Amino acid sequence: MNSSVKPFQFEPEFGQTQEDVTLKIIKRKRQELDTVKFWITDSQETPPSCVILTQDGFSANSSSLSPHNKSTQVSSVSVNMNNSSDFGTCLPTAQPIAIPVLMCVVCFTGFLLNAFSLWVFCCRMSSWSAGTVLQFNLALSDAVGIPVSPLMAAYFALGNDWPFGTVLCTVKIALLSSQFLGSSIFLTLISVHRYTAVVHFNKSCRMKNKSFIKKLCAAVWLFLFAHSLAYGFAIPSTKVGKITQCISFSQRSLTNSFFVLSCVLVCIGFLLPLSISGTCYIRVTNALTRLNNITPKSFKIKLKSQRMIRMCLVIFGVCFLPMNVIRTTSVAVLKFSSLSTQCQVIPYLQTAYYASWVVAGLNCCLDPLLYYFGSQNFRDAVPSFHVKPVEIQQSDTEMTPTAASEDSAN
Repeated sequence: MNSSVKPFQFEPEFGQTQEDVTLKIIKRKRQELDTVKFWITDSQETPPSCVILTQDGFSANSSSLSPHNKSTQVSSVSVNMNNSSDFGTCLPTAQPIAIPVLMCVVCFTGFLLNAFSLWVFCCRMSSWSAGTVLQFNLALSDAVGIPVSPLMAAYFALGNDWPFGTVLCTVKIALLSSQFLGSSIFLTLISVHRYTAVVHFNKSCRMKNKSFIKKLCAAVWLFLFAHSLAYGFAIPSTKVGKITQCISFSQRSLTNSFFVLSCVLVCIGFLLPLSISGTCYIRVTNALTRLNNITPKSFKIKLKSQRMIRMCLVIFGVCFLPMNVIRTTSVAVLKFSSLSTQCQVIPYLQTAYYASWVVAGLNCCLDPLLYYFGSQNFRDAVPSFHVKPVEIQQSDTEMTPTAASEDSAN
């Protein structure tokens, strides 16, 4: 005999949290789903009255279902159940195949260009200036994350299931964070170096001193090493259901770690470097408009410095802006929204975030163009690509007619 059943609800008991109540509801949903599936597949008779889950919640009197809509109701149940697990979290979803394919393409292209750049710096350039030291360290930071890019591509191709163990997950996170943060810092230092060469060309400045630049780069690498270790150990691989996750927004147990590290990265790794580089570009532009009694060669080299800072800003905007915006948005949703909202939004944000990694990886392909078009010394070291000008070669950041000033700036 069929009878109406009121929608099933759990009331919080003494000492229970909202998560305990949610867990009970999810378990009850699974029980009802099993009941409905058994009825659909193994029984031809009208089932006894029970409570089943529809897309709008629980509905009473399952016998009122007509044969043509039984499968629809079961499908609705399955969709809702697959979006969350028994532990109050959103299950990860597989990424589009285009992400690992594009990541491999960017990785391979970046590997070739950075290997060529490092070969030029190490084997073709006999003497280095302060600017060359900064450019070499930028190329080195770009190369740091390339070895783990194939692991990331395999991770995405396997449906966001990390098969390489906890240690390699920590190594992957450490190297990728060093790559992106290191690129931001060295791009900023290049902008500051060019700014001092143009605006303070007639003053003594540590940014023109090659020995000081080497010590500064060593300090940056020590900072990157400490940051990468902290980042790697703060976000370990975890199990979400039966899937092993490695830096995924489905790892709700790491929400606080994501939030803190995201704030640090967006401030230190993006906003601060972007502000400094933008200020340098404005100051250089203003300095160029006030120049008087300057040789055409010196003016041309100062324009090259302006173009180099502009290229740094373009790399910030094209490569690093999308990643920082999407990561900050995702972490905010993870931190401040409800579980149901997260399960609806996070899969799309996760895909967008991984796609932004591919875009951020393009900086490995753009930085070699920065060396070639922004440095006369780099072009001189590549004879097959160099067209000799009519006039005598000089350093590409000449600030005065004297050769000593030229060498310190480049």
